[in-house]
Amino acid sequence: LENTINYYESQVLIEIQRSLDAYSLQFKNQPATVIYVTGGASQRASLAPRIHRALGTEVKQLPVFDFVGAGPFPEGEQAKMSAYLANAVGVAL
Repeated sequence: LENTINYYESQVLIEIQRSLDAYSLQFKNQPATVIYVTGGASQRASLAPRIHRALGTEVKQLPVFDFVGAGPFPEGEQAKMSAYLANAVGVAL
């Protein structure tokens, strides 16, 4: 299982690096200062530190409920649900 997770995280890092490379070509004087992660795998304790170590950029969970109401989710569940609902919120906006 750890090999599978390590492979997944490696692939995520490659894709983020590609995105940052494309971004830096288009916006040469505006470096990315934060990488926002979302989804179930973003809840893994190893992912954000690994991204930070590899790319040197701050990594945060996307705070979905900072932009929309939390609705029926209790306060203690908001951070967990935010990771799962970010795509749906993005599509709705």
